[in-house]
Amino acid sequence: MPRHNILYKNVYHNLCTRIFANEFDCCSHLPSMTELAEEYHVSLLTIHSTFKLLQDVGLIHVTRGTEAEVLYRKSNPISIQKLHQWLADRLYTMSAVYHMAVRLTAHSVEYGARLCDDDELQRLVDIADKACCPDCPINRVAFYLIELYTALISCTKNDLLLELLRAGDEYMSISMLLVVQDQALCEKYNERARSFIKSIISKIESKDFDSIACLVNNFSLGSLKLFEDYIKVTTSEFCPKQELLFKWTVFGNENLYSEIANDLIMRISMGEFFDGERLPCEQKLQLQYGVSAKTIRIALAALNECGIIKTVNGLGSVLTYLSSPPPAERYLPDAADGFNFFNSLQLIMLNVPTMLRESFLFLTDEEISTTENCVNRLLGSKDKAYYVYGIILLDLTLRNGTEVLTNQVFRQLFTRIFLFRHKSKGYRDIFDRHFDACLPYITDALVQLKARNVENYICDIKQILSLIATSTRQMCAVSALHYDIPIPY
Repeated sequence: MPRHNILYKNVYHNLCTRIFANEFDCCSHLPSMTELAEEYHVSLLTIHSTFKLLQDVGLIHVTRGTEAEVLYRKSNPISIQKLHQWLADRLYTMSAVYHMAVRLTAHSVEYGARLCDDDELQRLVDIADKACCPDCPINRVAFYLIELYTALISCTKNDLLLELLRAGDEYMSISMLLVVQDQALCEKYNERARSFIKSIISKIESKDFDSIACLVNNFSLGSLKLFEDYIKVTTSEFCPKQELLFKWTVFGNENLYSEIANDLIMRISMGEFFDGERLPCEQKLQLQYGVSAKTIRIALAALNECGIIKTVNGLGSVLTYLSSPPPAERYLPDAADGFNFFNSLQLIMLNVPTMLRESFLFLTDEEISTTENCVNRLLGSKDKAYYVYGIILLDLTLRNGTEVLTNQVFRQLFTRIFLFRHKSKGYRDIFDRHFDACLPYITDALVQLKARNVENYICDIKQILSLIATSTRQMCAVSALHYDIPIPY
């Protein structure tokens, strides 16, 4: 497992974005190291390493006793070359980010359009009028397009989707920086974007919602091709090396040990290890993940704190996530857990049909057999692994037809679902009713999977997810928590 998200590089990428977006004018100065350390919640040593990297690539000049001077100029060919090289140094290319954005937002935008009321529709019309004004520059058109997406997704009341959209904004702003350097490309994108915005508003006004997702998909992929063609011409080598920072994770700032902890949770939730069984020893985990013994111990300590495992000297790490006692009272451990769960579940529900149709194109007989065996093994276990079978059935969407970035996003969502279920053991009776109601759909889903009948399989998965959502709402009612978050179906 490669090491991702080194802290000073995250700060470096964020400052690069701000510099390339002209937040700091040429010959102006960055905030002081102390101010940046407070802003990013890091140490002065981290900011010092960031400044060294920015100076090495020629974006700033640092003199002892003075603030860092910004050297980037949009009109300077050397500065533009540095922008291209920075783009080339990202682990997730613009293509990967756009594909993920399309996959996660197309159906979400359609769903939001179905939910918007008259006031929200008027807001969308106002945004479209400003974007389609003949004097509106292209960078403002792009801004209004993002504002349109944000307004529609806000109707779903899904904060997680909005966070993902904001993370994608970073690449949208970079795309615009590239576009405005080429007049022909600028005009072509401007025409496409304005036509697209008018079409979206027209379909919402006429309540023609069924084709909105397809419209978003076609526009996004068409725009991506424009940008990629330009980048291929202007950048000699577009080879990704570093990682795009997403500011949301299960554990906060993602780092190596929490990445390993997340992966172990995923393996546990998929039924690779059962309650009462031992995890591999530290030495084997070191070899599997290619990290030090200290990193493995910190990851295991995190699972110990969650009550998922119990480490005993001489015995190793034993799984206790089902056998550990439930809370004394029936309440959600944290209200935020409920919101996170609903947002994660809603995002999965919105995107299941597209991702499953993609995955079925690449399914192998071996993968179908492995999935069936894994689900049957869990169904036959002594403890019902509520939610887990849904994760296994949906994991097909991760192993087939999706890109690495989408894979990472959805695995983090599944980890959230597992942790939420683990923290909510006081609701066994609700879980029992939910499991009994789901069982026919689980059985039929396996039949449809073997028959490769994707549409019937999608119907079964939708029923399972809807029942999970219903049982979770019942838990919230018991805890006197009321979530005004719509469920897609």
